[in-house]
Amino acid sequence: MSVQASALINGLKTRKIETVANLGVVRKEADRLLEEGDFVLVRILLEQAEQKIDSLFADVEELCAKAGVMDEESKNELLRMRSEYSRLLGVEKGAKEHQTRYEAVKEEHSNTVVLLNKEKIASEERRVNLARLQGAHSQLQAKLEKLSDDMVEYKRLKALNPDQLVKQVGSLSENLEKKKKELKELKQSSKLDIDRLTELYKKSTESTGPARAVQGKPVRGKNGVSFKLLLVEENPMFAARAMDDLCPLLNGVGWHLQLVADNGISVTVSLNECLVAIYPMCTEIAEVYPEALTDIVQDIAYKRYIVDGDPKWVEKRKASKKLQLVTQECFTPDEVKALQKAKLITMFDIVSISTDRLLSLLAESKALRGPGVKAAFNKIKKLYDAM
Repeated sequence: MSVQASALINGLKTRKIETVANLGVVRKEADRLLEEGDFVLVRILLEQAEQKIDSLFADVEELCAKAGVMDEESKNELLRMRSEYSRLLGVEKGAKEHQTRYEAVKEEHSNTVVLLNKEKIASEERRVNLARLQGAHSQLQAKLEKLSDDMVEYKRLKALNPDQLVKQVGSLSENLEKKKKELKELKQSSKLDIDRLTELYKKSTESTGPARAVQGKPVRGKNGVSFKLLLVEENPMFAARAMDDLCPLLNGVGWHLQLVADNGISVTVSLNECLVAIYPMCTEIAEVYPEALTDIVQDIAYKRYIVDGDPKWVEKRKASKKLQLVTQECFTPDEVKALQKAKLITMFDIVSISTDRLLSLLAESKALRGPGVKAAFNKIKKLYDAM
């Protein structure tokens, strides 16, 4: 073999060895990168290996073309080199398969990325739609609750019978106009009464004789208001008025008691035929009146009367206490029941209250109704007149 051919062949052998070694490294590295998914580096490695094989192939072909000028040994060496090249072609084929796999995986990866992006967009749309549906559901729920409340209110209003309410409103409007008219007339009447009472008050203050206290310490009522009782040596104007009570007031006694409160209000105390102290209870007095004062007034009024009063009224008082109403044959069982419930046992219980109060107590007993109350009162009045 010539020295020149030997040098060329040796150079090719060296390059072959390097190429084979590099291809082994490339294949291992390509497999690792494929497993890790680094497709870019795999492609670069395969391109570099392909360039080296192509360069070696070109050199071998060039030398084979010159084989006609080489000795037999050089030709045989080149044939071995061609055989080695064929093996390298197998390596190249494997590298190209790697590249093909890389391209396929890359395409699959791209498709997967596209699908993931589409799925991400679809997922976002589903999220937005879900939020929209949840909002719509909340609104519908609120409307349903309001509808339920409206239905309850509708049923309530329907139960009120609107047509009947309209009629009632019309009737109430008419009654209101009547009441307004009555109130106007009452105000006019009240003004006349006030003027008349004012005149009476002036006369009473002008005609009141000497007065003196007839009790010890003042009696304290509610809200710190105190009461004292005065004896006035003069007939009361109050007793001169006709009263519609079962037991009339005494007139011409020659004296009367005056109940005076330190809130500026005073009332005249008179006696009826059974010597029960009678005095009007205005609102200002009723709100602060002490119950203990009632017995004091009754006791003082009675004791003062028996000093120089007519004995027949004393006897009438005693007779009223003895007359037991519930044992009278004129009363029906219901009337007796009504008297017992009202705690009206003797005639004295009757003469101690006004006629209006008596009728109210009989009605409140519920043992008598309507005409029955009036019938019982008439029987009581007949017994009193006969007493």
